[in-house]
Amino acid sequence: MKLTFNALKNRPFLGLVVIVCIALCFLVFDALLLTALNLKAVERELKGEVQIEVYLKEDMTALQLHLLLQSIRGLREVERVDYRSKGQAMAELESLFGEGLLQGMDSNPLPASLLLSLREGYKGYEQVAGLASQLRKKEGVEDIEFGAAWLRELDRAVGTFSVTVLIFGLLIALALTVVVSSFTRVVVDSQAETIRVMGLMGAGRHHIGPPLLMQGLFLGAAGAWAGVVCLWAACWFFPKGVLIIKFLPPGAVLGLLGWGMLLGLGGTYLAVSRRLRFQTR
Repeated sequence: MKLTFNALKNRPFLGLVVIVCIALCFLVFDALLLTALNLKAVERELKGEVQIEVYLKEDMTALQLHLLLQSIRGLREVERVDYRSKGQAMAELESLFGEGLLQGMDSNPLPASLLLSLREGYKGYEQVAGLASQLRKKEGVEDIEFGAAWLRELDRAVGTFSVTVLIFGLLIALALTVVVSSFTRVVVDSQAETIRVMGLMGAGRHHIGPPLLMQGLFLGAAGAWAGVVCLWAACWFFPKGVLIIKFLPPGAVLGLLGWGMLLGLGGTYLAVSRRLRFQTR
């Protein structure tokens, strides 16, 4: 373990610079991940209110209504079906805009309808639009309403941001690998004489390499942890009245730490694999 932290002791500023660089890279990715998770939570909350309203034809018979209800309740996408009569529709309208809104009309112009609540996993725009198209073909259905415009834009925004997070994640992973590899290359160069002597004394790659790999593991973990702590501090000082932010779940934090360790280990291996073979010849 002495060789593992020897370079960090001898060059503390360089080690600190590398940890800061890794932490900044992780901070950017962590912020994107946090935004994506919160956006996903908002999406779930908004889609919890997604319903399909099926407007029924005026001349629909009781038998047709019964058959339609049976048909809709048998659909896997539908969790619940509520019938709203013309009178109930009028009562809801008057509760929102006041009584007497349609005063003077001979009859109630509002149609009866069915309110469909959907199961989880079937609330995306494509699923809802497909179900709406299927329902329009059923006998007794006059029209369908489900808020197509806002649901389509919501799915588009979430999809675009998810792709952005993925692209940035790959770029940051590459950047972290390059940073750690470069530092390890400097470490190997600075300890060239020590490695040469150890090689002359019979130490092989399996004796010299592990301490350097442990060093990369430490740098990756330290940088990832520093990035998470900085993000937590930013969330803590963020004005609470502006926006409610849910921090990363423990599983995501552990995943980021593990990712940092793997990147540190992988970057170190790339730097050491050929150079260590050259140094020990």
